[in-house]
Amino acid sequence: MEKRLAFLVSILGVGVFVAFHLAQPPFRVHRKLLVDLPYNLLPNAILVTDLDMDGHPEVMVIATETSFSVWVRSLFGKPSSIRLTNIQHFEDWGGGCACAKEEAKALLKKVSETPLRALPVLVAGNRLRLLRWRGGRAVFERLSPLPDVPINHRDTYAGIWHGHGTGNIFLTVATRGEKWFFVLTSKGEWRFVGKWREVDHLFDADIADIDRDRRPDLLAFGKGVGVRIFWGGRKGSANLGTCCHYLRPLVADLDGDGWLEVAMVAEDKWLQIWRFNPHQKKMRLLAVSLPFSLSDLQEGDELRLADLDGDGKKEIIVPDDRGSAVVQFRDGKLRVWKGKADKIRGMLLYTAKGTKFYNSDIMTRGGKDFTILWVLPKGKRALSPSNWRRQEVPIRFEFVGDIDGDGSDEVLGYDSRWNCYRLYQVHPVKSGLLHWESVYLGKDIAFPLVFATIKDGSRRGLVMAVETKGKFKRLELLTVEGTR
Repeated sequence: MEKRLAFLVSILGVGVFVAFHLAQPPFRVHRKLLVDLPYNLLPNAILVTDLDMDGHPEVMVIATETSFSVWVRSLFGKPSSIRLTNIQHFEDWGGGCACAKEEAKALLKKVSETPLRALPVLVAGNRLRLLRWRGGRAVFERLSPLPDVPINHRDTYAGIWHGHGTGNIFLTVATRGEKWFFVLTSKGEWRFVGKWREVDHLFDADIADIDRDRRPDLLAFGKGVGVRIFWGGRKGSANLGTCCHYLRPLVADLDGDGWLEVAMVAEDKWLQIWRFNPHQKKMRLLAVSLPFSLSDLQEGDELRLADLDGDGKKEIIVPDDRGSAVVQFRDGKLRVWKGKADKIRGMLLYTAKGTKFYNSDIMTRGGKDFTILWVLPKGKRALSPSNWRRQEVPIRFEFVGDIDGDGSDEVLGYDSRWNCYRLYQVHPVKSGLLHWESVYLGKDIAFPLVFATIKDGSRRGLVMAVETKGKFKRLELLTVEGTR
């Protein structure tokens, strides 16, 4: 009798332990109030950077709805606030008027990962200045050698752009019939790289040293104008022809030989690979693919670069009417895989414990929103879209990124089944799909505007603005700790 009772008690103890373990959240989420701002925030109005160079990043509000001011506050150190007046907002900071929502998010993420020692702003008289923070006060400097003329948004304008191939961030200022270009260096400074008169009717695409003369060159394109390379170390330019609408050209070292290639889809829908020939001192067409089916192009359909098979070299993902196509350039030849996977709509491929996935679109079923994902297998099998696994999750993505620094991305999204916002961690399972574990963020989050991840030593977090009473005034820091 006693043995039976002891056995039942032990079984009950194990059950309680298992129930207690399962009742625990898969990971812990902490929300810290940074400030309740007296004004409403606008999208893409916050940067995370170390402007005062003290080794600790700050959150900078560079635009508001009712005033033009900059607010700086340390996140992990002692709380402090700095209000700078007489500063107008550099309104093209989000990437210019042509910058889409996803592109602006990618730009802000890139800037947050790069040191920024000087912030371009407009001061009184619409003069462009570099804002620095030294000795506890704001310092404004001219952007040399740019002429000191007002930015009137008619014949003089400015914008910050993100190179999709190289990832370079560059500032463009148009004045007096010329376009001036400044690249954000790895040390956070704006370095002048050149000025060109011939690019007024072209959209900026990327800046890179294509001819390897240690002088950055400008790759630009425009609808009906063509793709052109303006040399930085010498006069003249190279005309590569007219590209297919929406599909901007990309610059990248596709085969790992140290030379940058230019990938573009011409109007005849053939993918072309160009490279500079050092002997002939001109661009040379290296490879051409068979034409793609591109009759259903829409805004947001772009050429994209990603290392799908993990060999350290990037492949080109081409949107196709039948789905997606993967193009690999190796040893002077192109290899193409096609499949029925939907077109990529997200800006980047995401990682879940070493497994890559991307979101292609949002569908509505029964009044609920579902995000369509494509999960990629590991290795060379990921090159063929026919091997990608389709998965539907009842989540509307608001943010995807590595918040806790473990190498795997978290997802902040809206759960359409329970009408609430949750934070998800993603784990691959044997079926080739993804298992989603989530933590409820609270009923007070009506709608989050997520701005950037932040890293201060070993501490990491996510800065987001939360809607309260119809306005985005509550600024919070979200951190993640693992429990299992």
